[in-house]
Amino acid sequence: LEKLTVSGYEFLARMYLKNESLVSNENFMPLIDSNYQLKILLPKVLSQIAFIKNKIGKKISWINVSAELLETKSFYKDFTKIVNNFGLEKKLIGIEITESHKIISNNKIINSLVKLKSDKFSIAMDDFGSGYANIRRLSILPVDIVKLDKSFVFDINNKNTKSLIKGIVNIGNTIGFSVLAEGIETKKDLLSVRNLGVKYGQGWYIGRPEILSN
Repeated sequence: LEKLTVSGYEFLARMYLKNESLVSNENFMPLIDSNYQLKILLPKVLSQIAFIKNKIGKKISWINVSAELLETKSFYKDFTKIVNNFGLEKKLIGIEITESHKIISNNKIINSLVKLKSDKFSIAMDDFGSGYANIRRLSILPVDIVKLDKSFVFDINNKNTKSLIKGIVNIGNTIGFSVLAEGIETKKDLLSVRNLGVKYGQGWYIGRPEILSN
């Protein structure tokens, strides 16, 4: 599998914890209001990407963005301005959608994603298959990558799960998105999803979260 360069909010969450334990995005992101994300966190994350862009090279850096933030009227304009201010190439910045179940019927969010896509930003749907995620959403949103929830890998020996993964990969090949499997913790996990046609992987076997600072 190809390895993705991921830049999220974990290292920022860690700054606020006395025991320096990591906090996952699904627990951290819903606690932050959209204004704080846009004014404080996004510039911080993008500054980290700008600082290490020579190391990153031509790989895409992924940034977690909540549904609440995508819905704000000024998001597209403010976000692209921040990206331009740091001199970053839009085609090398990826937007990873969290809380994707809130997006399916929200025209404001869909319009923001369409604009980002037209500007050559990459779009990924996080944790597909958990909560309310459904196939219908894949035909509406302009996504480049669908990230399969780690529960798929944890249940990879189930023949029905294998069939679901194959089906999603086939839909991606038809519609035009790639599939990433989350939760790859062993070589066996990696080989299993590769054999099902999954192109990308994410998990501790491939690479662990890093704390970056400039």
